[in-house]
Amino acid sequence: MEKTNSSWEEETKIRIDEAKQKQQYHENEAKFWREYSEALSKALSMQNQPKSARSDIEQNIFVNKIKNQPVRTTLIQIAQANSGVLVVNDAVTRLVEARLFNARNNARNAIYSNIYNNRKYFEKDKPGIYRLINTQNIMLPLNA
Repeated sequence: MEKTNSSWEEETKIRIDEAKQKQQYHENEAKFWREYSEALSKALSMQNQPKSARSDIEQNIFVNKIKNQPVRTTLIQIAQANSGVLVVNDAVTRLVEARLFNARNNARNAIYSNIYNNRKYFEKDKPGIYRLINTQNIMLPLNA
């Protein structure tokens, strides 16, 4: 009788060890797929967003060049440097850095009023994101 109890205990221990190994394996698999899913969702969200205007603009438009230009010209140049996309938050930052405006709120108001007054050149893509259209008809000042 003692033999059956010990064999039963051994078999139970073996089954518990197998169950723990399977559980560890499946937890690792779940972790892998969770990380894979997060990476895919991040890549998809990055694909749907426009390119950050900040990196391109820093290379293409310098603050000194912006300082003496009208806001409309600056907005068009920012959009052209960003593949025709104007991201308002990036443009606000750029105008404040150029010291055309002291407050971000004033810069934002000027940008939206310029977009509204020049709506034949800009179309709304998403809130805060506008696309430059009709670029061949844009009349920029000679010093632009």
